[in-house]
Amino acid sequence: MWTDLVLVDDPAMLEAARWLWRECGIAAEMAAAATVAALELDLDLPPDAKICCVLCGAGRDGLE
Repeated sequence: MWTDLVLVDDPAMLEAARWLWRECGIAAEMAAAATVAALELDLDLPPDAKICCVLCGAGRDGLE
């Protein structure tokens, strides 16, 4: 089971929030966009890894 902690910085979360707005029309706050930002990292995930991204809240971070 893969249990490593993944950290993303503020610029990565902001870019993920902007991407979610541009591509999906979802106005997510930066903390909610953290999982999407983490997927942009070069993670060494197992081939059978299952990823779940829960987007909660609404924010203007990706709109500005």
